[in-house]
Amino acid sequence: VYDEGARHPVLTIPAGITLPFDFGASFVVGKNFPGELRVGSDGGPTTTLRARRDEWAGIAFWPSARPSAISNAVLEKCGNFSDTGYGHACVSFIGNFYGSAPAPVLKNVTIQQASGVGVNAIGGGRFGAGSANVSITGTAGTIGAPLWFYESSPATIPSGSYTGNTSDVIYVYTVSI
Repeated sequence: VYDEGARHPVLTIPAGITLPFDFGASFVVGKNFPGELRVGSDGGPTTTLRARRDEWAGIAFWPSARPSAISNAVLEKCGNFSDTGYGHACVSFIGNFYGSAPAPVLKNVTIQQASGVGVNAIGGGRFGAGSANVSITGTAGTIGAPLWFYESSPATIPSGSYTGNTSDVIYVYTVSI
């Protein structure tokens, strides 16, 4: 699902629902034009995005993504496919390496059984201000780590739990801290 356009669309996934995805399905936010994604609500019932059978691709926020948020949500078995060019991840924050970068707020979010990495932050992409209580567990695959930063600062990592993965490490590659 591409969430972008000249009118700056806002795609809202309501609180309290379970949304199943098939193999390769994903949300792509702000890749070519502005777009915004809202999943769940702060203080609302849990929203679950999960695989129907096999893993699903996940969520990619690109440089034109407008302020977005994922709140009170569980993302399960995601990250099996990516057209980002930066590997497999359940959630990707992809900036343009020179100023425009997405910074979605993740609050009370659990990422379970991701493929590759739970969250990757590329080219300035980062967690948004107000992100808190993020849990990434069960990540497996070639890397199997909760977080990967490439030319993005790990200073935005929110409070949370990042254990129970194949590698309980945070990869930081080509970064000025």
